[in-house]
Amino acid sequence: MENENKTEKIAEKGFFEDKYNIAFVAVLVFAAIIRIYYFILTKGQPLWFDETEYLGMAKHWAFNTYAHMNAQRVPVMPFLAAIIYKLGGAATAVKFFTSVLPSIGIVAMFYFIGSKMYDKKAGLLASAMAAVFWVLLFWTNRANTDMLAFFFALAAIYFMWTGFVLKENEKHIRYVLPLFILSFLTKPNMAIVILTAVVFLLFYCRTELFRKKQLWESFALALPIIIPFFIWQKLQYGTFLAFRGASHVAAKGTALQVSSKPVAWYVFSFVHSFTEKVFFWPAMLGLALFVAYLFLGKDLIRKDSRLAANLFLISLFVISLVYFVFIERDAEDRWILPMSLSLFFAVAVCLGHVQKFLEKSNKHLALAVIVIIFASGAYVQLAHADFITKAKINTYTQEPAAGAWLKEHTSPGDIIISNNEHVPFIYYSERMVDGVSIFETKDKLKELKPKYYIVTAYFPSPQWTYELPQKNPGSFILAQGFFETRNGQQAPVIGIYEFRNYDF
Repeated sequence: MENENKTEKIAEKGFFEDKYNIAFVAVLVFAAIIRIYYFILTKGQPLWFDETEYLGMAKHWAFNTYAHMNAQRVPVMPFLAAIIYKLGGAATAVKFFTSVLPSIGIVAMFYFIGSKMYDKKAGLLASAMAAVFWVLLFWTNRANTDMLAFFFALAAIYFMWTGFVLKENEKHIRYVLPLFILSFLTKPNMAIVILTAVVFLLFYCRTELFRKKQLWESFALALPIIIPFFIWQKLQYGTFLAFRGASHVAAKGTALQVSSKPVAWYVFSFVHSFTEKVFFWPAMLGLALFVAYLFLGKDLIRKDSRLAANLFLISLFVISLVYFVFIERDAEDRWILPMSLSLFFAVAVCLGHVQKFLEKSNKHLALAVIVIIFASGAYVQLAHADFITKAKINTYTQEPAAGAWLKEHTSPGDIIISNNEHVPFIYYSERMVDGVSIFETKDKLKELKPKYYIVTAYFPSPQWTYELPQKNPGSFILAQGFFETRNGQQAPVIGIYEFRNYDF
């Protein structure tokens, strides 16, 4: 026992003797501080549509409140949120544990993955970029699925690399599939990462892949996760594949289709917006180096783990773009978040080469150039994150108050109609909120007898939905109005009308 303790102390001391490990800890502390700063700054901000849908599911499971159950919202994050609610936590606690902490974990995983794929210097640079990445920082402040799903995917990649590629510990293979499944059941677009990993492993390991007993153990560990999910989908929505609605290309059937939307050329702009001005050209040069090295060493990919890393990262980059540009034909910055792995390591490898080249003349000059490039890039990323985060704090400010008013002035079982925003009002009021299609059938309207009609200015709706109360003053009376300050003036954003009768 004494020898074991000594070994642990030596190992711990060895970690902090490495300058890169010390620098990584500093980066991780910085990442935690900046995320906690924005968490405190935004903890009172109103929830957005997606957030209320996920958290509404969580409240339903925790307290049996009414919720809109959307089949494309997979259950891992709401399930964790329900546990937090049940333990007495609120939406801010959910955001901290399912978004802030995983976001810090993402920064750590960039370092660990980079250290295994390339070296600790590359891992440190990529980790530092992840610490200031504006997309990560912005979406960390939302109670959403993006941070948790990306963290699970990165953890799976790490174990895939140490288990399959480096063979440092083949027991790590056991954790790959369960983590990938958790990432998918947190956010389905992580299927792109899973697809890339499958294609890569089939090329890299070939038939040896299926002879590894740890792979089958990984399947066995994944079954207790995936089987309950399919059973829940069937019981809740009537089909095992209800989740396919999360994608435009699989919404109408089980086979993949091409979206009916136009080709989304704009998705290529995310390559520039992710890296911003300073890191863009190092990223392009780094990707070019990946391709050049793969071409020159194509016969050595299965023997050189760095070449294998180039192949995996280029594959992830290309598959992500091809899918969202030509197949899904739609994307938001957070949907294509895994592409940042390719871009940041491309920057890190490029800067490493620049430093080596400049060191031939002057080591201090080389270091100064890298510091200046990185500091400039980090400043641009942080400035972008700060601007967009603060600009969005006061969006939908009156929805929580309107939802609370509706909850106070209704009883469970009462029905509310809204001309556009439904799910946020369901979340805040814990009442059923239906759409304006109910007005198309007079008999249904009289049968259901909704109590209130909500008109909001947050999203455009057909003009008649706004004019309905004014054109039928005998059937509606304004019960409550909510205003926001816009351009220095009070502007109406939510009107709640009480039904007097249903004869209109």
